[in-house]
Amino acid sequence: MNKRDDMNAMYACEILPRLRFNTLQQTCKLVCKTWYSLIKSSDFVESHLKKSIQNHLLNVVFFNPTTNSIQYFDCDAFHPSSNSSKLCVSTRHYSILGSCNGLLCFGSNNLTDNSNPMYNFLIYNPTTGIGKSYDVEYLKILVECPDYKDNIGFGFGCSCDDYKLIFIKERQIHVYSLKLSFCRRLEDYSCKDCLWTTNNLSLGVTTKNTIHWFYGEGHRIKGIFSLDLITKKQFETLIPNSSYQEKPWLLPVKERLYMVSNAYSIREPLNLMKINVWVLNKYGKFHDCWTHLFKVELDNVIYSAIPMSLKEGGRKVLFELWRYKNYNDKKSYVWYDLITKTRDEQQLHEMSSKLEAVPCLETLVNPQSL
Repeated sequence: MNKRDDMNAMYACEILPRLRFNTLQQTCKLVCKTWYSLIKSSDFVESHLKKSIQNHLLNVVFFNPTTNSIQYFDCDAFHPSSNSSKLCVSTRHYSILGSCNGLLCFGSNNLTDNSNPMYNFLIYNPTTGIGKSYDVEYLKILVECPDYKDNIGFGFGCSCDDYKLIFIKERQIHVYSLKLSFCRRLEDYSCKDCLWTTNNLSLGVTTKNTIHWFYGEGHRIKGIFSLDLITKKQFETLIPNSSYQEKPWLLPVKERLYMVSNAYSIREPLNLMKINVWVLNKYGKFHDCWTHLFKVELDNVIYSAIPMSLKEGGRKVLFELWRYKNYNDKKSYVWYDLITKTRDEQQLHEMSSKLEAVPCLETLVNPQSL
């Protein structure tokens, strides 16, 4: 192998897979035919996905459910992408059901034909603007449940190279394989407590081969229910003791599961927000299932604060801030440093409160080839 071949191999294996989509599309593809063919190949798409997971190459995607339009921002610098797109359908109203490997799963239960009702969902890559729509008659039994989207997960099984949708209705667990276009029923839901169905906590969160939901009783979240997509095993893990005011959120980072809880002080100072960050070590009901990373109090937080992502080992948290009493207010997105207790004002970005925001990896995965 000559020096030129060595350079091409280095670029193919180490450098190009680390780059963002716009750089690959607008610059690297134009360098030579070799690079163009490489970037279009399925092996490169897989390599780019692995690097995106390792480096947590994240975007914040903003979805307008009224117009079905999408735009996204670089999660680190909050530079808007030059790409804005619209879902390839206009007659349905969609909602976001989950995110996995840079793909968003949208669902719609609009039934236009009562004699032959279908469950429709759309797998869409907001980075490339490519999507694929599915109409599945078998899943019409799930559409009849008005809360059908509250117990849904979207994930990927590595060993079987298959994306799957999980539906949990009552105590039944149904798994739909996108690769096989087949739905099967698993063993019944094993947890004695129901899945938590508050809007922001009801949809499953995906890490490697596994989807996680909160479960609880009454007004208290007690733990997480996890379903392994390969072994089909079910796990229950208690969350660390928390006060009634604390609200937990699950965040996947580099194939590990983090939990961020926040609570507002009901005493002076009124604008004090308490934040705890944990990372999951193992499943079960043991004291060492979680590692406590940070416990911080931030003052002058006068918004509803929803954690959306983490970086630098949990030191920095991306918050969605919203004066929720006024629906016409803007939502703000900013990184907080939990060590210095400061926020990066230069990266503060505002969007309409009517848009749905979801963090999503930047990948080249093609929904048409699932």
